Amino acid sequence: MSHQPDSEAGVGELKGLMEQSHKQFRDCVEDLKHNPPSSVSKFMKRLEFISKRSKFPSLINMVYRYKQDMILTFTLKQSGEQEMAKKNEQENLRINVITWFKGADAAVTYAQTREKYQEGTGSWFLEAGSFQNFKSESGQRLWIHGIPGCGKTILSGSIIESMQCTLSKEEYMKCGLAYFFFSYADTAKQTIEGMLSTLAAQLCEKVPILPPDIVHLYRENITQLTRHILLKALIILAKAFNRIYFVIDALDEVSISDRDILVSTLRTISTNTSLANINFIVTSRREPYLESLNEYVSESVCLTTSIVDSDIRFFLATKLEQELKFAKWNADLKITVTEALITGAQGMFRWVDCQIHELKKCLRPINIRKALSRLPPSLEETYKRILLQISEESRVLLARLLIWVTFSPKPIRIEALAEAIIFELDSHENEIDPDSRFPDPEDILELGGASLLVANEARKVTLTHYSVKEYLLSERFQSDPELASWKNLMQDPYIYLSRVCIGYLSTSSIVASPDSLQEPNTLDGVYHLRRTAQIEWPCYVKQCEVPIRQTLETTLSEALYPSDIRKTGKGAKFFRRTTQATKCLRKITGRYRC
Repeated sequence: MSHQPDSEAGVGELKGLMEQSHKQFRDCVEDLKHNPPSSVSKFMKRLEFISKRSKFPSLINMVYRYKQDMILTFTLKQSGEQEMAKKNEQENLRINVITWFKGADAAVTYAQTREKYQEGTGSWFLEAGSFQNFKSESGQRLWIHGIPGCGKTILSGSIIESMQCTLSKEEYMKCGLAYFFFSYADTAKQTIEGMLSTLAAQLCEKVPILPPDIVHLYRENITQLTRHILLKALIILAKAFNRIYFVIDALDEVSISDRDILVSTLRTISTNTSLANINFIVTSRREPYLESLNEYVSESVCLTTSIVDSDIRFFLATKLEQELKFAKWNADLKITVTEALITGAQGMFRWVDCQIHELKKCLRPINIRKALSRLPPSLEETYKRILLQISEESRVLLARLLIWVTFSPKPIRIEALAEAIIFELDSHENEIDPDSRFPDPEDILELGGASLLVANEARKVTLTHYSVKEYLLSERFQSDPELASWKNLMQDPYIYLSRVCIGYLSTSSIVASPDSLQEPNTLDGVYHLRRTAQIEWPCYVKQCEVPIRQTLETTLSEALYPSDIRKTGKGAKFFRRTTQATKCLRKITGRYRC
């Protein structure tokens, strides 16, 4: 549009010419009134004279130029709108495909690993030749293994952070990174489908344009998503990158039923020529069913005690200098603590972390030295001591909390747990005494100290480490006479969880609301366990024996739809509203999966 005049000046000029033309035509009309032409030919000549005398031709030229400019402007605008519509369509399609994969939110776990990271730890691996080759060469597959609590997950977080920095460089711009953390705390993060779908979803977020084959795969299989389809999706996505890097943590926390499938899937990724540009690092304990990985990985890295001890020394140096509680200790005491903990750790970061939490409780150096002289020899002994230190008053509440966190299929919000552990099954009409509620739900974490429980950014509570769950389920815990009271408090966990959920849903305050099983509901702001109980109770009931299962089902049915109402026919409208309860009852019979 080089011929387009300046907008304001052009409009002013156009307006002036139009006013002049308008004046000349007005004069022409007046002239015709006073001096009418004797013939049509004379009239036309007069008009011709006026048009030549005026700036009428300039006006016409300018209007023409503006017309051309407006046509060009509208054409460009329409083209831009079409381009924007196309981009929106592509972005919506990308969102639909990512949603279809239903990947787990691995970013939350990654953020937690970075919060626990201490400067300097893991540098031995990040600077090693094997990791440099992993970044620069294709076909590199590494297996990092070690004992429980040796810091594998924190190292995975450091590897991911390092790879993110690497991929920001220009020579790596056409490379992709995806990661996954298996987790004992969430059943959705214990399956191979969960792993593959998460990796595929992350790659779809990073690829500039979705490959047509992925779009076709999505449209052909929109109602299903199997392991075979997910592997096919990875093969397609692999072609969109020069190289792909996977970091997969805690293979040993995969569900028992998926162990063989896990090894088979990793073997497929390692041997399939269509996936040759995929590098991966996996971490785990050295479990027997994973030994065959040695046949497919390019290098196996063992986190030995000597390697981990250097990281533990970094960890302790940072802790003792930066935390206010420890900063007040004198230098000799810090050295004594450091050496005692490194010696007792035997390569277990987790053990050191637990002892640090216990040492925080010591008020004087003499107490600290006494605690160092009787350090527990193992993680199991550490957990036992923590449990035995819990007061009788707090023991019941902590036992209930541990049941909820250990046996629930996924993490539960802290507000719901604070409500669950105070619910008394034998109370009148199952109503909750308002005075029994925690003013601050986060106070429930103090029941077991920082060594057993932790809440993430989403305010969902988990055990601090997989080894805590293993200990609570172990034969040693069950058979230890010193822990008999804990065993009694935690027996029949699924019956307890089922009864609490059903009892809670049966409280008069909740049942009295005709929309008590609908969402959203104002009751959620007061009865924080309502939604969790409504959604999860079938999963708990399903773990019970059949006679108990039937009794529990009858209990909830009677609470939701009392027999006297059923006989009179009243309340039918209310019963129809309990669609969620009906669906839950069907789950028990196997028509739905928990």
